[in-house]
Amino acid sequence: MDQPDVSQFAGAKPLADGLLAGVLAGVLAAPEQRDVGPSEDIIDSFLRAARTHLGLQVAYVSEFCGNDALYRHVDAPGLEALIKPGDRRSLDDVYCRHILSGALPELIPDTAAEPLAVAMPITSAVPIGAHVSVPLRLEGGELFGMFCCLGPAADTSLTMRDLGIVRVFAQMAAAELQRRQATAVALAAKRAPVARMIDGGGPDMVYQPIYRIGAARAGPVVCRCP
Repeated sequence: MDQPDVSQFAGAKPLADGLLAGVLAGVLAAPEQRDVGPSEDIIDSFLRAARTHLGLQVAYVSEFCGNDALYRHVDAPGLEALIKPGDRRSLDDVYCRHILSGALPELIPDTAAEPLAVAMPITSAVPIGAHVSVPLRLEGGELFGMFCCLGPAADTSLTMRDLGIVRVFAQMAAAELQRRQATAVALAAKRAPVARMIDGGGPDMVYQPIYRIGAARAGPVVCRCP
């Protein structure tokens, strides 16, 4: 993966460059060399860095599954009752489709300034005061879902440069999702012949004795699965 150019974000919030430098150092390393703990996920680190930079309270990666948004990764400390991995909402109830169509902007510093957002029940129910969301696209332009950060209060300090930083994190998250998808496909291809053998009633064991010619007696038995 090419290293994103963060120089364009000179006018963004001051924390951005430091966060990007730290996260980029991890993502640009080979997967086996990444400095993460056994329970830490690189996509979760993208969410945490983006959310912290923006000063918002919730960040998530969603996957579009039929008419639902399935929350695959969530960073929302203390708000687990509101949203957690595995939760889902109907796409009819959230901003995603409106952002993709252009009816809502990707950057909303104050939802009260967007009549469509005000009219949606989720805005007051959560509540949502500030919202930043960009699409996650895999190779070939396939739409996976959204990379989103939000908070309960408006934040008019959010700028287009902050949106640019979120886009960088979304780009890195999409690349990681693409890598995992390719790994899963390769693993499934390796498992398929074994699964077919088991479904067919296999494996059949063939026993091949080993003879000790000098001693004129049989030794161990080699078991083979044809």
